[in-house]
Amino acid sequence: MDFRFLLLIPLLISSTVVYVVELARHGLRTPTQFMPWDEGIWSVGPGQLTPEGMRQHFLIGTELRNRYINNTKLLSSSYYKPEVSFYSTDYDRTLMSAMSQLSGLYPPETGPSLKNSSLNQLAKPPIYIENFNETIEELGDAALPNNIQVVPVFTGLNQDDIILLPSFSCPKYQYISNFNSNSSAVQSLIKKNANLFETISNVMDISIEEAINISPQLLDSLIINNAYGNTRNIPAPFNEQFLQQAVALSNQITQIIYYTPEVMSQLSGSQFLRQLSTLLNESQSNPNSTLKFSLFLAHDSSLLNVLSALKLPNLENPTFASTILFELISDENKNFYVQVYYNDILQTIPTCGSTLCPFYNFMRFIELRSFPNITNACIFNSAEENWGDLAEAENEEFPVAGKGDDWNLRWYGWLAIAFCSAVIMALGIAVTVLIRDFKAKRGKKKYVEMWER
Repeated sequence: MDFRFLLLIPLLISSTVVYVVELARHGLRTPTQFMPWDEGIWSVGPGQLTPEGMRQHFLIGTELRNRYINNTKLLSSSYYKPEVSFYSTDYDRTLMSAMSQLSGLYPPETGPSLKNSSLNQLAKPPIYIENFNETIEELGDAALPNNIQVVPVFTGLNQDDIILLPSFSCPKYQYISNFNSNSSAVQSLIKKNANLFETISNVMDISIEEAINISPQLLDSLIINNAYGNTRNIPAPFNEQFLQQAVALSNQITQIIYYTPEVMSQLSGSQFLRQLSTLLNESQSNPNSTLKFSLFLAHDSSLLNVLSALKLPNLENPTFASTILFELISDENKNFYVQVYYNDILQTIPTCGSTLCPFYNFMRFIELRSFPNITNACIFNSAEENWGDLAEAENEEFPVAGKGDDWNLRWYGWLAIAFCSAVIMALGIAVTVLIRDFKAKRGKKKYVEMWER
């Protein structure tokens, strides 16, 4: 039995959380593309956050408030801009999920109030307000009803979002994933699961090729409708057995298309890991840093990218409202560690051998699992038409980290070079000493011989 975990107990008792990064998938949404049985069910349109999805993230916010405000006192009880940053991809469902979570983190009665009632006229806008006096009386000194807190969530163009959406912004990633989509491995899986596509073809009255193309959207609709119990109008052939087989196939194909070869994991997760490294390093090295919590609200693929880049379990699609929490921890001796939670389960970090990873080990691991310049790494060379050449070039350019406590092959390369250099230098010194001694002895012998004559 391994008792090493007992050594961590004193550390955990005396440790303090100093910074947290959260990467989350949006909450429950409607299907991204409506199937015939979806019509009339979803009033908000395709791909939109549902009330249940809002509540998922609101509850996450309340729990984070409990952990990082009420218990650890990491954050102030009210919104304080220097402490936090919130970023989302440019989708309604992610932006609304972020806002829902922040409503839980900063609930009603934590928002600002006017300094005094004499400022009511100052707070009046330059347009006519019907029932102005009644509204002011209702508000009291609260800036907004019930002292709710408005929090800014930043976003950017999806096609430029290399941190959370590399499939939109990395040409090389797009090229390799497109190649993988037509690979023999994917075609073999499709052939092995031909019964699924025959069922879709028969039920939807479309060709097999169309059935293959529409299968991801159809599966998405089935998963969501089953979660909500909306099964009455779903055709009988799309039963539980069909759903289980389709989900398993989808997970397998995802691994092949988006995370094969290993370089794809690094391309997809590099920029987030680099951003994470920058944030953690700033918090660890700068005692005056005020930033304590950062939220990135994104998609299932965003979480899979990071899990894959960190060599953590990623064989199943993250459920709605899944989260990855990175906690930077300091002990009483100012030693820093990193903990990673995936849906509240502590993860064992490769190269660390435990769930509590020394800061510099974790930072080194990030360095080895990411590209220093993702822009250059994502450049697609049209001359790379041969997949074998491309794969070989990638492996040479960016060797991958090993398993367990192994380091990156590049690290071994530098170690080997250093070792060989030391050996060569030592041999050189030894040879120089031998030659010098030989010459000295030879000169002495000649001197003695000449004297004796």
